[in-house]
Amino acid sequence: MELVHAVVLGIIQGIFEWLPISSSGNLVLFMVGLIGTPLQAAIDLSLWLHIGTLLSVIVYFKKDILSLTKKEWKWLFTATFFSFLVGTPLYLFASNFPVQSGVKVIAVIGALLIITGITQLSVKEKGERKEDTKSSIITGLLQGFAALPGISRSGTTTSALLFQGYSSEQALRLSFLLSVPLVAAADVGVSLLHPGVITINSMVAAGVAFVVGLLSIDIFLKLSRQIKFAYFAIILGLLSFIPLFF
Repeated sequence: MELVHAVVLGIIQGIFEWLPISSSGNLVLFMVGLIGTPLQAAIDLSLWLHIGTLLSVIVYFKKDILSLTKKEWKWLFTATFFSFLVGTPLYLFASNFPVQSGVKVIAVIGALLIITGITQLSVKEKGERKEDTKSSIITGLLQGFAALPGISRSGTTTSALLFQGYSSEQALRLSFLLSVPLVAAADVGVSLLHPGVITINSMVAAGVAFVVGLLSIDIFLKLSRQIKFAYFAIILGLLSFIPLFF
């Protein structure tokens, strides 16, 4: 991987991580289709690049993370445990996963977001829902499918939380916080299993992802507060159909 490729990959990860347009799927498509990276190496590198956006989440939500209650930590780690139950075998399967088909999966998630937005327009949003074990298991199981290239972690978890009755702000916050234990554990696993993924250029890519991710997460959250979330979800869902035309 050349330095220019590292910068481009970092930018893609930093922006797409927060959108329902799967960052991993697009990174793998870029690396396999344009750079000629072997599929397994592309998947490992796409997971590694999440360390950059992980750090941006930690920096941006540092106050939230430090103020998490024992019950909230339990909710996050229960969801993460069930994500690994689903995600680990899917990750092992992903080396033979047809990358191009991920585009259709992105569109499915986009359709789900559109349905979520329309549903929210017709139903008055309730107050904040308390985190419970049932919702953490459901959300965690669905998040596990993001191990497949093309399935958006943020799109899947946000939709799952909204359908379970969480408020818009809760859904976004929990979706972001869910990435911390999941990505941290996944990156440690990838680094131990495939230490060759950590190179100077891959570290540059992660650094770019951190900077771009920190800037884009702020823009993303400000937009979600200024635009009624139902419309915001519909807009993001429509964006998910763009890859179908390329």
